Amino acid sequence: MRYNILLIAVLIMLLIVIKTAHAEPVINMDVIHKIESSNGLDKSAYVLDRYAIGKHQVSRGALQEYNERYGTKYTVKDLLDDEINYNIATWYANVRSLELLRAYHIPITRNNMLACYNIGIGNLIRKKEQQALQKYINKYEKYSTSI
Repeated sequence: MRYNILLIAVLIMLLIVIKTAHAEPVINMDVIHKIESSNGLDKSAYVLDRYAIGKHQVSRGALQEYNERYGTKYTVKDLLDDEINYNIATWYANVRSLELLRAYHIPITRNNMLACYNIGIGNLIRKKEQQALQKYINKYEKYSTSI
């Protein structure tokens, strides 16, 4: 009986270690905000006729996907609300990007998740906007160490 309990405890610990070792990366949204504000977008981020809007620069496409997924009816104007903007940006960076990477059989890495967020899955697949993406990744790495 003691042996069985010990064996079960060891198996549970092993499963936890394996799950932790294969944990997916998480995008830090504080770093994303710092990148976006470093681009001088703080004031222009709140102009409704821009492609990406708000503190975390949520695109109109991400907004539409979020509304379809969750049955919400947020508008572009709602992206000016920091909490709504944060929630949609976090979902896109840490949930939707994983789904897209899996759907296209692209390795799940932090850089590929950042690519989905920054340049979009289509540009990642077509290998477009690589210079802009590398700048974004470099900023993410730089700001990650200071937050």
